[in-house]
Amino acid sequence: MSKPTIEILLKTVWGASAMPFAETTAALFETPALLDTLGQLEQFVRLKASGVLYGPNGTGKSLLLDALLERLSDKEFLAVKHAHASVTGPDLLRSLCRAYGLEPAMRRSDNVHRLLQHWQSLGDLHPLILVDEAQQLESRALEELRLLCTDRARLTGKERTAAFSLLLCGDNDLLPTLSMGVHRALRSRLGFCLRTAPFSEEQTTQYVMFRWSEVGVSTCPFEAQALTLLHQAATGIPRTINQLGTLATTQAARAKSHAIGPQHVQEALGQLPWLTTDSRRS
Repeated sequence: MSKPTIEILLKTVWGASAMPFAETTAALFETPALLDTLGQLEQFVRLKASGVLYGPNGTGKSLLLDALLERLSDKEFLAVKHAHASVTGPDLLRSLCRAYGLEPAMRRSDNVHRLLQHWQSLGDLHPLILVDEAQQLESRALEELRLLCTDRARLTGKERTAAFSLLLCGDNDLLPTLSMGVHRALRSRLGFCLRTAPFSEEQTTQYVMFRWSEVGVSTCPFEAQALTLLHQAATGIPRTINQLGTLATTQAARAKSHAIGPQHVQEALGQLPWLTTDSRRS
């Protein structure tokens, strides 16, 4: 007799329709801090400002960008999300051209001209460029973004009119990169800087309960001690909570245990040994 799949065990043990910590879950866990950050992002973008969103890996920056795009009307903004940041300056320009449906040229000047002409043709529709993993951008690529603003101002004669709004999104390495002297001119065009942060222990508990409710389970099966250990091991990082939560839930499901206890979280930690190593280093 074949062993039951994890999907069957989730349904049998808890009545869950799916794995509660799956990365494919689209619902946004709306903490007050997250909603405040999202609201500020939307406000700044509507003011046509450019800025920075940064924070530790796994704290929901990409989800915030997606939530922001859902809030913005396509009658007001033409948004492009660029997620492949480890590119050179010329590659970035060519990539932006493709994102706007333009045929990229070999020469930088031709690509700049095509982008500026395209933006000018948009009328009241304001371009918005969101660069995810921006800490990986080469210095020349960052300089290209600044020069695009300068070129538009010089072309139109409106010194205070930016070609587009720029949102640089990255981990904690982004700020040291932007703090380099070579990026002083770019920093002068960035009007805000917002940060995402790990969950508190209370928020971790609420997040786990939220995840289970999303798959149809009203009572969270994690014991209190297991939730404390989960928070400590994941240091409040949502992505790590998902990883450990998936493994702990799988261990409990295979044991057909309705309660997910500290022992299941410990077993999950054994499958992610680098978490213990990282916590010792920090």
